[in-house]
Amino acid sequence: MIFPFEENQNLFEEYFSNNESLFNKGSRKQSKSFWMPAADVYEDVNYFKFKIDLPGVKKDGISIKIKNGKLIVSGQRKLQFENPIFKYHKIERSFGNFYREFSLPENISESEIQAELKDGELIVSLPKIEANVQNIKNIEIK
Repeated sequence: MIFPFEENQNLFEEYFSNNESLFNKGSRKQSKSFWMPAADVYEDVNYFKFKIDLPGVKKDGISIKIKNGKLIVSGQRKLQFENPIFKYHKIERSFGNFYREFSLPENISESEIQAELKDGELIVSLPKIEANVQNIKNIEIK
């Protein structure tokens, strides 16, 4: 049985997973072997920022890479029971491997990317650079 709000959520996810906006061109589908943490993508004057919810994930459980114009964030959140004598009736939080991939604009400085993990949020800051006007060459017509 599908509840009305669940159906709307599925339509919402389907629309945005197929939307070819700048930051949605990467992999957004959740497979059975990966879970997909929620992410916000925004920019200010100097940076593109990616805020990814990773509560319970330690810094050494996260990998951040830039490859072929994509930001790839992956890692693992381990299933840890608080007390082995507890009898769990329901576990809704996702555990195991996670993976997010985002297409990046060309005007970023890959050598100056910063990442910070604080209070369960990973914030990846990608500094913007101006288009290099010096690489433009005028061609004389003869």
